[in-house]
Amino acid sequence: MSSGGIPGATPMVQRIIVANSLVWLLQLMCARVGVPLTELGAVSVNGLFRHLEIWQPFTYMWLHELWPPWHLVFNMLFFWMTAPPLEMVWGSRRFLRFYILCGVGAGCVILAWNAPCRRGTR
Repeated sequence: MSSGGIPGATPMVQRIIVANSLVWLLQLMCARVGVPLTELGAVSVNGLFRHLEIWQPFTYMWLHELWPPWHLVFNMLFFWMTAPPLEMVWGSRRFLRFYILCGVGAGCVILAWNAPCRRGTR
């Protein structure tokens, strides 16, 4: 566990919570000046396959609803409550790989779920 920072959070969990919070602040600032950061980073079938925005399966997992901030707050609260035991057993590097792999994997599931299905055609 950490000696400073977020109580009860392991080092990588702290870093991920801080990173998500900073990205949320960046989203908020960009939205206020008209830069569509959320739309650029959100995963979509058209974005990935038509516009070749290949970063989307990675970037979407750092984005959260802008207002109200409950999406970020509750995601990070649940993450803080459940992730430290995994990091303590696996170590920070392995835990980070797991976190990113799960996020990218979920992005692929989102893409598959939203892909147009052409029934009756090959």
